[in-house]
Amino acid sequence: MLRDYMTRAGLPVGTKMPTAHELADQFHVSYVTMHSALADLVREGWLVRHQGKGTYVADIAKSRARPKTVRIAMVLPPQK
Repeated sequence: MLRDYMTRAGLPVGTKMPTAHELADQFHVSYVTMHSALADLVREGWLVRHQGKGTYVADIAKSRARPKTVRIAMVLPPQK
């Protein structure tokens, strides 16, 4: 819902987002729900948080180019 809003509104990179409380009021959800949604968007690279300054629209192309997690897989032989 919030990602769709950001996309439809065409928010430019660097736009400061309203606080979680303000967004919760705007979307008629609890603060906890909105805080969780914002955290998900930060993890996905849509937003970036600067402690003490706020949450901003990230450059999704740059954040997608720099994966935040590394996945490692191992192929093991079958056990006998």
